[in-house]
Parts: sequence; C-alpha cells; structure tokens
Amino acid sequence: MVVSRHYARVGARLVHYRLAGDGPPVVLVHQSPRSAAEYLPLIAVWAKDFTVIAPDTPGNGQSDPLALAAPGIPDYAAALLAFLDTLGIEKAGFYGYHTGAATVACLAHQAPARMVAGVANGFAIMQDAERKDFLAHYLPAVPPAWDGSHLAWAWARIREQSVFFPWYRRHDDARLAYDAYTPEAAQEHVMDMLRPGDAYRAPYRAAFAFERERCFDGPTAPLTIMAAPPDPLFAHLDRLGALPETVSVYRGRDRNDALARARAILRRALANARLGAPGPTPTPRLREAARPGRGYANLETGRQIHFRHSAWSKSRPVMILHDIGLSSRVVEADCAALAQTRPVLAPDLPGHGASDPRTQLAPEAIAAWLLAMLDALDINSIDLVCH
Repeated sequence: MVVSRHYARVGARLVHYRLAGDGPPVVLVHQSPRSAAEYLPLIAVWAKDFTVIAPDTPGNGQSDPLALAAPGIPDYAAALLAFLDTLGIEKAGFYGYHTGAATVACLAHQAPARMVAGVANGFAIMQDAERKDFLAHYLPAVPPAWDGSHLAWAWARIREQSVFFPWYRRHDDARLAYDAYTPEAAQEHVMDMLRPGDAYRAPYRAAFAFERERCFDGPTAPLTIMAAPPDPLFAHLDRLGALPETVSVYRGRDRNDALARARAILRRALANARLGAPGPTPTPRLREAARPGRGYANLETGRQIHFRHSAWSKSRPVMILHDIGLSSRVVEADCAALAQTRPVLAPDLPGHGASDPRTQLAPEAIAAWLLAMLDALDINSIDLVCH
C-alpha cells in the first residue's frame, strides 16, 4: 500500500497530510504531541476500505500552527473543516484518538452535516481539579540547552508517559498496564514532540482545557465514543452522563477490538451514505507558486523528495543543498536572502529531513535522485549552491 505525502495551502498556513487508498473518505485525527505518522500501521489496514486522509494537526508534524494565542478544540475542528474544503471534500467519516477524539466529537456538534459518522477513541472527561493539575504540570517548555540536556529530558519524559498517567505522577496508583516504549517507539514520540518546538503545547493545552459538555448540548452527527483497556481514559466512559440519541458508547475488550469496531462503524455508515471516493488530490505546481512554501517531488520510483521553495518567477532558479546529516531547515536564511532576486529550491537530501530514505547515499546516487527531482518538477536548468 502506497502512502503518499502532500501539502495543502489553507489560507496562510500549510497543512501536511498523508493519503492512501481508493474508497469513501475517512479522516484520521491524531493525538498530541504526535503527527499523522503514528497512524501508518492503521492506514495500511484501513486503506483497503477507504481513502484515508491523515493530516498533521496545526502546530504538529510538518503543519503550520494556528495564528492564535490560545487556540481551543473548536478552533482545531474549524481548521480541519477548512483543510477539507481545500481538498474539495464535503462529507467524510472521522476517527480521532485522544486529542483527536476531542476534535472529532467537537466537529460532530460543530458541523454535523459534514460528518457521515465519527469515532472518538479515548475521549477525556476532565474534572475541574484534574484539569487544573494537568494544565499546571503536563506541558512544560522544552527549550534547547547548550549541552543537549533537553534531549535526555524529552526522552525520559516520553518514557515516563508509557509508564505513568499523568507522566509526572510517578506513583503506583498512576502506573499504566502498558509495556514501556521500545527505543524505536520512544524515538518517534520524542521527534514528534521536539519538531514543532514550543508549539507542541498548544493542542495539548486545548485538549485539557476543553469542556466536553459543549459537544452534547445540541444536535450532533452520528458519533461513537469508545475506549479500551489499558487506556487510562477507559474509566472516563463512566463520566459521560446523558448523551444525545445520535451518540453511542462502546467499551472495547482491548485496543484491537476497539479499532475493529471503529472500522466496521465507518464502513457501514459510509456504505449506507453511498459516499464515493473523493476526486483527485490538488497538486500545486511549483511554477505557479506565488509565495514561499514546501512540497514533494514524486519520482517515478514511487519515492518522494521533500523541498522548500521561494515564490517562483521566470528567472533561472538556484538550488541550495544542505550538508550530510542535516536538512533544508538549516539553509532557510540563505533561501530567504537569495529569494530577493531569484527563485530558490532547497531539497532535503534522500534519507534526510522529510525525504524518503535511501540505502545508497554515495554522491552519484544522491545526484541521480536530485536529477529525477528536477525532472519531476519540470526544471531544466539551475544554478547550484552547496554546503
């Protein structure tokens, strides 16, 4: 199953998303502080039934943050709708986990006509004392330290998250029934938390501050709220109280059972709605770029190269290459300076940044990839700056 990556421009923001499958659309909304990459195993299965669209939520992964001082869950729900508007998707099924569950539940109330069915897995119902405690302790800033100690702190914090809930309460009564993350899983979590910098805190804060009761004070789209042990939010199902007729509750036996039920709910609802596959994904053309941005070049091999670019013009473009072990982020200042007079392209080398990995990183192999990228972007001639 091919999972492609794309950007959509929503107003002044870029939204990064993953796309796979060929069926009725289902939108996956991830937890904090993760990105849509956490859904890759799920996408591989669900793409057999659906066109799966998995955006990085604002401020997470490779998506730009919202231009709000303190965005709330309703703001993230509205941003998700604006993203779907850009893709030309009027209706879809939705699945969200933890922070994503709050967004999906809010969306069911906020725009019920846009949701064929929604599943909110791990829907937190915070009591006032819990909310105050979480907002005070769960979201510390992680400023870079000259000695790299912030990296060790982030690693320990993510590891504690797999052992305790909340992660900062290291007592037996807060211990989770999970296995601790493997080093590989911890690495993915840490990278997702550090990539957006301090912006990682905004969606987390929104999830903790959100008053769930607002989701259920009026009509909603068909919504299933679920959880399964050992998720600590399984106990929160007992806090739900009275619900609208369109909202049901499912207590899963375990995670796999909950996911199987979610898939079945969405498959049945979308079939009953006779919702077809969405149209082709809009593909912005680099030559038409009126402002700086980011994008992917799709190679004939199926691989993708990620790049940054300036506003484009008819002048001869300049391509800036970063050093091995880095990414195009380190040449942003050079890009901005050269973009005053020339269009600029700055790719992530293969296996670097957001470009697909490659086993062969010899200079000849990298050069071949870059030539294929230029062909894919219809660029015939460049000047080159190398670091």
